This record gives sequence, C-alpha cells and structure tokens, in this order.
Amino acid sequence: MRGFQPYCAACHQSAETFPPNFLHGPPAEVGARLRHCAQRLYVRLAMADLAPAQRAKTPMPPESMLPAFASDTQAWRSSPVRAAMLAQVTQWLRAETGRPPQLATLLAGGYEALRPCLPAH
Repeated sequence: MRGFQPYCAACHQSAETFPPNFLHGPPAEVGARLRHCAQRLYVRLAMADLAPAQRAKTPMPPESMLPAFASDTQAWRSSPVRAAMLAQVTQWLRAETGRPPQLATLLAGGYEALRPCLPAH
C-alpha cells in the first residue's frame, strides 16, 4: 500500500471526498479503501499502456504530474513502480474474483459503472 502514497497522495489523501480520498485515515481504513477502489485503480493505471485516443479515462497519475516524479510518459509506462502498483491491484482483484482483471471486461459497461472508489456509508 505504501507504493501508492508518493504517486497518489497529493490528490487522494485529503479529508475531502473528491477526488476520492482513499489514502486518508488510519492504515487499516486506507487498505480497505484501496481494495474497494481496485477496479478503478487498475483502469487508471492501465490507461498508461494505451494511446491517448484509445483511453477511456485519464491515466493516473496524470501525465501532467509525471515531471514532479522525475518521470515522463514513456518512463512511467515502463517503470517498476507502476508495474508494482498494477501487480498489487491485480492481486486484490484476483483475490476478489478468482481471476486476473481484464481491462476490456472492466470497461465493458463503462468506467462509471465500476464500483465507486469510496464505499457508501
């Protein structure tokens, strides 16, 4: 879970619920929120593999933020950090469904049909 902190905290660690604050709170809550958000995290991380015209959503982190991490589009796409984040999200989704995630399957009903990042209270 710590791997998400440096790349997501600037937008997702606040007390505000938009953008989804899945990194806000004690470690157990953060872990539960990340797992709950796994479908959307997978899609956003996977968008970096697609050409801009093919993307259903903006990749995360947004390409405009990559220089803040001493990176660029190509370097992020092939980075071990991104690979580790995708592997972690894949593990969460596999534990939930029994199979690895498939981008096309997740997006079959559209991004907005995916489970929201924050559970309903």
